[in-house]
Amino acid sequence: MKQTNLIFSYLFIILGICILTISKNAEQLFIQKSFHDVDLSLNYWVGAITILAGSVSLVFNSKFYEGYLKEVELRDREFEEKNKVERKV
Repeated sequence: MKQTNLIFSYLFIILGICILTISKNAEQLFIQKSFHDVDLSLNYWVGAITILAGSVSLVFNSKFYEGYLKEVELRDREFEEKNKVERKV
């Protein structure tokens, strides 16, 4: 199940990048063809939101923060043990 979530996270990021790229290319094409009334700002918002959603999902599904917290707790314990030993001596 974890792999499926990671795959969808990457797909959302890629989809957002594609939306932004296609919107930018379409905007340039419309300017060259003299269609100045085209507003593609909604496409930029949709692309940005999909990239953001994919990134957030990727961070939460990768368990990066849990591994980081475990490492911080381990270092904290080691620090406390080291200070206890030094205080007794």
